[in-house]
Amino acid sequence: MSKPSFLRSGLPVLAGLAVLLAAGVVAAAEPVRYTAEKKLRLHIDTDLFGWTQGRTWYEPDQRPDPDPHSRVNIIGFGALRPLLIDRGAGGVADFGAGAVYNGGSMFALGLGYGVHRHVVVGARLGLAFDRLRSRNDLDMNPDSFTAFRYFGVVFTPYIEVLPLSEGRILPYFLFRTGFAGSMFGARSYGEPATEALLRESAISPTLGVGAGAHFFLIPQFSFDLGLNFDYRWNFTRELQKSLATGDSVKSDWERNSQAFNLGLNLGLSVWFF
Repeated sequence: MSKPSFLRSGLPVLAGLAVLLAAGVVAAAEPVRYTAEKKLRLHIDTDLFGWTQGRTWYEPDQRPDPDPHSRVNIIGFGALRPLLIDRGAGGVADFGAGAVYNGGSMFALGLGYGVHRHVVVGARLGLAFDRLRSRNDLDMNPDSFTAFRYFGVVFTPYIEVLPLSEGRILPYFLFRTGFAGSMFGARSYGEPATEALLRESAISPTLGVGAGAHFFLIPQFSFDLGLNFDYRWNFTRELQKSLATGDSVKSDWERNSQAFNLGLNLGLSVWFF
């Protein structure tokens, strides 16, 4: 006795559905692979707590006696704060009767890639630009004012070493280097005889180490918590120019300070397959 035609035609379909269902059950039973391997990482980092100490740098034959041991401490904490290590070399520039703080900080955007199941390489890049104009309406010359400009950049390549290659929590050790650079300029306008230009440039090479962990909520997103230590030395030079006479004074690059930074950082990462 032959089977009904609808059974003969439906058996392959039923068999295919059974195979797909079995494969789905097996796949659901397998753990999700939380890994950084062969993933593109886009991340932003903030300071939960940061401490930076800056010290004046002296050449061995230029250290004063007695040594004043001059230093500056910066301590900060809070949510969604830029990293203190991204702060410019800073300083105070006197220009005319005023003083302007030549510093700055920025959010640097990070991009990395899992080149190996135990290694992620990448870099953080940030840019900042500010312009400030100071004017006094009581000045005898209504066209008299001072314009200030600040430009900053930070570029920090890094390598992360992951002891564990899979899991919801991936600890890491961080090694990074790079630099922060800035340019501060101030120009006075008004009487031709008093127009002048001041420009201060700074570059700050950096070396740093750290440790932390990526906490994966889903395979494409993680919270990153880390403790980092960085050492930075600052080089500066200055240009002063009279626009009336064209006379200028320009200094050479000089190492004038060094800084140590300790930061407890929180990061947010998106991982693309």
